[in-house]
Amino acid sequence: GPLLKPWLASIQGTGLGGPLGDMLGSENSPFGKILGSGMEPAFKDLAQIPMVGVGREQIAKLMRAFDVHVDMRKATQKYQADITKTIGEAMKETMEQLVELSRKGEQIQSVRELIRLWVRIADKKFTRMYISEDFVEVQREVSRANLQNKLAQRAVLEMIYKQLDIPTRTELDDAYKTLYGLRREVRELRSARKQGEAESVALTNARKRAEAEV
Repeated sequence: GPLLKPWLASIQGTGLGGPLGDMLGSENSPFGKILGSGMEPAFKDLAQIPMVGVGREQIAKLMRAFDVHVDMRKATQKYQADITKTIGEAMKETMEQLVELSRKGEQIQSVRELIRLWVRIADKKFTRMYISEDFVEVQREVSRANLQNKLAQRAVLEMIYKQLDIPTRTELDDAYKTLYGLRREVRELRSARKQGEAESVALTNARKRAEAEV
């Protein structure tokens, strides 16, 4: 529909990758079929979808996935901006050090000395950056945004898998938990049976000894 196409086009502009990007960015993708020509007329134009029922839930998950992806991009860009800024400051100080050496009549004699100077200055700059509260907060934002992006993508993928009758991760996790619980119960039953058999044998032997004494 008119509302969906610009939104999908914007995904390509943000560099959304991975399974979610492949499914949302292709007209022949499973999701394209879900909201494409195979759907009822009410679903072809998302602007006319009633804000109740399954359609609303699907759109909400899609918009959530897009929003958290944008948040992740912003957090990553902020992280990269801090790294770039620190590299620039290190390069500036390195150049200042070279100018100061030149004024003193000293020179860098080899590439190794130049690299050593650069590493010493960059290490100092990056150490200050890593322990700063601002950068720690940036790292928190990146970690939080990545986690939210992963969860939102999983929600969209599960929505698509359900439409295609493919087991979702949640369903597989539930099946694994059920299977694990059944295995544990079987082990407990086997252990209880062995213990019962051992007690029965011990009781039988005790009875035989008692009868022999009589």
